Amino acid sequence: MSDMKLNPLAGYLDFPGPMVTVILDGIGIGPQNESNGVYLAHTPVLDALLQEPMFTRLKAHGTAVGMPSDDDMGNSEVGHNALGAGRVFSQGAKLVSEAIQSGKIFEGQAWADVCKQTGQGGTLHFIGMVSDGNVHPPTTSNGCGCMVC
Repeated sequence: MSDMKLNPLAGYLDFPGPMVTVILDGIGIGPQNESNGVYLAHTPVLDALLQEPMFTRLKAHGTAVGMPSDDDMGNSEVGHNALGAGRVFSQGAKLVSEAIQSGKIFEGQAWADVCKQTGQGGTLHFIGMVSDGNVHPPTTSNGCGCMVC
């Protein structure tokens, strides 16, 4: 791994002293009204940090972190993966959506075994969590009588 090196961005100016990256998991910058508990709370330290010259905002939901759309809230896992990887890649709900849309989800041996068993009169049950934030994507029906076949 000694050949791997981070190079500074063009225009970067070095500065003395340490830099601290603070990720406030679960504390987003949301609407400034009664629906936002952080906005309503007494947060003098956070308020001071938000005024620092090196402060920046990161978009931590939707397509910015690999979710299917900007309407998807995501979760801490997708944000952590995007930050840790240093890039955005499809994950979670987006991977499931892409696999269903492309048909790849139906190409594996496990799916073939399930279809064979249910085609002989077996029963297939899907159990999962569903949310409107696309954190737990719902299954879709393709009209064959089972949930996803």
